[in-house]
Amino acid sequence: MQQDSAFILPFAVSSHDGDLWITPLPAASAASATHSTETLRLQLKGASWSGMESKTRCVHSLWEHKARDYVAFLVRHDFNAVRLPLSAEGVLDNDTVSSWGCGELKGQRYLDALDTVVGLLAGAGIFVSLCMHSITQGRNDGLWCDSGQCEPASDAEGSVAVAWRTLARRYCGSSNVIMADLFNEPFDASWSTRSGVNDWRRYASWLGNDVLRVCPRWLIVVQGIGTDARCMQATGGSACWWGENLLGQLDDPVTLNLPHRLVLSPHLYGHDETKRYMHHPQFPRNMPNIWDTLWGRLRQTGPAVMVGEWGGTWNDNEYHTSTLVWQRALAAYLRSRSISYFYWVLNDNSFKTGGLYAAENAPKLEMLSKSPATT
Repeated sequence: MQQDSAFILPFAVSSHDGDLWITPLPAASAASATHSTETLRLQLKGASWSGMESKTRCVHSLWEHKARDYVAFLVRHDFNAVRLPLSAEGVLDNDTVSSWGCGELKGQRYLDALDTVVGLLAGAGIFVSLCMHSITQGRNDGLWCDSGQCEPASDAEGSVAVAWRTLARRYCGSSNVIMADLFNEPFDASWSTRSGVNDWRRYASWLGNDVLRVCPRWLIVVQGIGTDARCMQATGGSACWWGENLLGQLDDPVTLNLPHRLVLSPHLYGHDETKRYMHHPQFPRNMPNIWDTLWGRLRQTGPAVMVGEWGGTWNDNEYHTSTLVWQRALAAYLRSRSISYFYWVLNDNSFKTGGLYAAENAPKLEMLSKSPATT
């Protein structure tokens, strides 16, 4: 699929030496390039735009504003990337999006609506990461199969794998789509198992290579699992966030057949008061050491580390207490280490975190305004 695009110079992206890189290419070689000598660090200041993983099947908050308004907002506030959560069911069924709440996308099929959003972002010069957020629309799955026992033999024809082949064929030619975020927060998985059942490391390696066979230019984004003994030890007895635990990469890494394609992507938030480190007498000054221990040090193993989700409420509400102290600490940490990120979330209908678009979120935008973004 091709769109009108602000990306007029062919380029390749890569992940190595702990960072993301972007390289201008001669036009004739752009289609086949998978890696070239790096020329510029690629710093992503991104936001997730949720909704296509839900039962409405379209990006959210179009009942309040037009899609172009959100894209203009991103440009105005110097965001250069958007993460789009999707569902395998939506990709494969390709049904018409909801008749309510989808604005100008109303009447379009799922993939046509995705085409529209990707195209608007391309015209504004904004990179896109496609994320397989769930199997079924409106559900947060802890595994990439429906059975609860993800068997190695069933990988190739599972709905997640088939959906990714569909997406790779459709969007590999879209210059601004640069990342495949394989599966959101596989919190019920293990990092490695002898049998291979529910083994996220093995599946992520297999699925990443399967996607690269169709689209070798994409970066493959791998999130972490949920809590295990190693996580509890690293945090001093607190659970990891869903998707945060990438510690298995230190001893038993995800491996891809093409070099410099892997990106490690923890998710983390600050609204869980049960975590011991939130009550440390030195909080939030203790947090950089926690983040270094959990996932920051993984940059030393080679792949870039990119925070795929973070965010939170700024003021107390009926659901959560304010997380502004935690957020400011993480924003400073990411800047100090030049780590790319996607903030959750652009639209304003997330009751757990709030959003970015509404005027009341000006303090969040001020915090994020200090983040560098490669244009």
